[in-house]
Amino acid sequence: MVKGILIGRQRLWPIRFWLARLAILGVVPVWIISGLILYDANRQARAELESDTVQLAHALVLAVDAELTAAQATLEALAISHNLGHGEIDVFQAKAKQILTNTGGDQIVLFDADGKELIDESKELVDELPSVGMAEVVRKVISSGKPVISDYHMAPPPLLGQIAVAVPIVHNNQVSYVLSMAFSSVYLSEVLRQQRLRPGWIAAIIDNSGTILARTQDPELWVGHSATSQLLERASALTEGTLNDRTREGIPVVAAFSQSARSHWRMVIGIPSSGLTTKLRHWIWLSIAELSIALSIALLLSWRAGIRIANSIQALKRSAFALASDEPISIPPPEISEIAAVGEALKAAEQLLTDRTRARDLAVRAAQVHQAELAHAARVSVAGEMAAAMAHELAQPLSTISAYAHASLQLMGRAQPNTELVREGIGEIVDAADRGGKILSRLRDFMQRNPPRQGPVDVGAIIEVAASLARGEAIKAAVAISIVVAPGLPRVVVDDIQIEQVILNLIRNAIDALKGVTPSSRLIIIEAKQVISRIEVSVSDNGPGVSEEILETLFHPFATTKAHGMGMGLSISRTIIEAHGGTLHLAKSPRSGATFVFDLPIEPLDTRSKTPEEHSLA
Repeated sequence: MVKGILIGRQRLWPIRFWLARLAILGVVPVWIISGLILYDANRQARAELESDTVQLAHALVLAVDAELTAAQATLEALAISHNLGHGEIDVFQAKAKQILTNTGGDQIVLFDADGKELIDESKELVDELPSVGMAEVVRKVISSGKPVISDYHMAPPPLLGQIAVAVPIVHNNQVSYVLSMAFSSVYLSEVLRQQRLRPGWIAAIIDNSGTILARTQDPELWVGHSATSQLLERASALTEGTLNDRTREGIPVVAAFSQSARSHWRMVIGIPSSGLTTKLRHWIWLSIAELSIALSIALLLSWRAGIRIANSIQALKRSAFALASDEPISIPPPEISEIAAVGEALKAAEQLLTDRTRARDLAVRAAQVHQAELAHAARVSVAGEMAAAMAHELAQPLSTISAYAHASLQLMGRAQPNTELVREGIGEIVDAADRGGKILSRLRDFMQRNPPRQGPVDVGAIIEVAASLARGEAIKAAVAISIVVAPGLPRVVVDDIQIEQVILNLIRNAIDALKGVTPSSRLIIIEAKQVISRIEVSVSDNGPGVSEEILETLFHPFATTKAHGMGMGLSISRTIIEAHGGTLHLAKSPRSGATFVFDLPIEPLDTRSKTPEEHSLA
């Protein structure tokens, strides 16, 4: 039970009392009224829809069945005439022609017991009409001895399609002939139109195979097509019912269907959903009006309560802002007990904050001194690490510059210098100089912890660039470089300069390893392929391979077999590849020599759970 607190002569009510009253007066009536109105409106609209549409579909079924029954009776009357038995074929044909004139039939055909046409009488507009699809119907009549109503058969224009009513002619207790009358889909569609459906409503006849026999709207487009799968599935389980569906044009409808007990066809009526919600919209607008009245009453009753709550909260807010600004707080007499308790807590917090601020200032000054000392030590450590990397990595572009500069000088010293080759050499020198600048930029960014420069790149393009950078050194050492890149490799999100530097380092190591091999057989093979969700790059040579003594320390800093090397290349290369989410290792080569393999994930680095710290050769 909510009780007020008596302070002096004023009773203070807790804030939950006012909020509960506001919720009860504003939310509960609105919820109850809206729920009842909308539920009742939806239930009535749905019930009326299902009842009316099913009844109408059943009425249309009866109308079509009446046409079929009349056709069957007419054929049976013609079948029992004595004209056939007496050989009066002309009289029989005249009667058949008169029947076609007085009915909606298009064709009357007489078949013998073997299914051969004996008499074919058609209307003048459809003269010479073939009796398509009748062989199976004739067979059923002869085998059962009963009338048969066919499903849809194709027919030449303008009939769209045909169905047939066939009856047996029995002599001496045997079926001697089969007499059939064909009706076009155009006629059946007209029968549906005569039922005067409401504007926008669509009626259709579906045969036993699920094919549309007739349709009130656009029969020339949809007769002969299959009905929707949702309708066929529903209609196969029930003789009549309703469902939400779409017409063949894609119009949302509420479809009602009823199955004929005679032909087993299904009559379907589609009522556009937009026209069915008129009454529901009326109820919705009515409920909105009622809800507006109820909400206005609730807001009016809760207004005064809201004002009192707001006044107390505003006073408390001003005190909180003053406390945050390190100013003295002043809390006026509150109207709510919880506000009064918070005000007392704010006063206590003011004193506690003053004490802690004093202690914090002393601690911050001490921490700043300590932090400056740690920062100085960190800069000294990083500078030492980067010095070794810079000395090693700058040697690569500088070596390229030196090689192409010497080659250009030699070309210029010839009697007839090849200016095109000199221009290419100078271009390579410029590119190497730019690369040296990028190396320094990457080293500087690493020391400053700048964000990685990653983007989607083509691994094949990176390999080509790295190989071109090593071309001068390879030519000088008589080393052939073969590049095999699988077609259609997806791009990877990497720092292209870093990956290019790794490949270049592996190529230069391979060139150095081939010095003891006969010049004519020195070969480096660079391959790139996709392995599941990763791109795998390998650099192989046919040199002497890696000795057992250095295998364990191969990727350690300063581990090298070169007389002039520093041993930083493989260590930093592995760090770069691991920073991109991949691995670098020495693989077992089926050939002689060494094969270094690294892989990179196809998905971007920032989609993985762990993001390694960036490292760089450059």
